[in-house]
Amino acid sequence: MSYKHLGIDERIYIENQLKFKFKICEIAKNFNRSISTIIREINRNKDNNHYFSLIAQNKAENRKQSHISFHKFKNKNLVKYVQQKLLLGWSPEQIYGRIKNFHKEWVISLLNCKGKCN
Repeated sequence: MSYKHLGIDERIYIENQLKFKFKICEIAKNFNRSISTIIREINRNKDNNHYFSLIAQNKAENRKQSHISFHKFKNKNLVKYVQQKLLLGWSPEQIYGRIKNFHKEWVISLLNCKGKCN
């Protein structure tokens, strides 16, 4: 099963099924979703211990709007710096440490390098 965000139609269906006391496993089976997806959706978006589809949709949209996405390789100077240091044989940890200590205006995560920078 590939991951796909729930839409308003699915949220309305979940709300209705919960009103009629359907089991979560039945709701998940009808959507071809995992039980944990449905449980997470309900727990994350319930209001006063009740699940309302419109509230859930608003909460999901607000989370999506407030999500900050980072664009890899946007800073060309940073890219050039990293490439130069890799050519000199520096490890990703060394490059990260130098940037963290001496180039605080640049944002880089060592997690992006794990297993990719050989």
